[in-house]
Amino acid sequence: MNLLRIRMHHLIEQLAEEELYGVWNIIEASHYDFYMLKAIEELKEFQQPWDMLTLEEATKQLMFLP
Repeated sequence: MNLLRIRMHHLIEQLAEEELYGVWNIIEASHYDFYMLKAIEELKEFQQPWDMLTLEEATKQLMFLP
């Protein structure tokens, strides 16, 4: 792991300032995507068949929202 960390630092040092912003945006978006996917996977473990709504049930509930 330490070797990978050293290689990443070396790569970062070679990037221009503009490239760093672009890479940061990609990494940040990927991090949030990974976080959401992990949360979805954890939720799937606890999901029960009766937790789902049909389209008709969901529409009825949305129509009666204040």
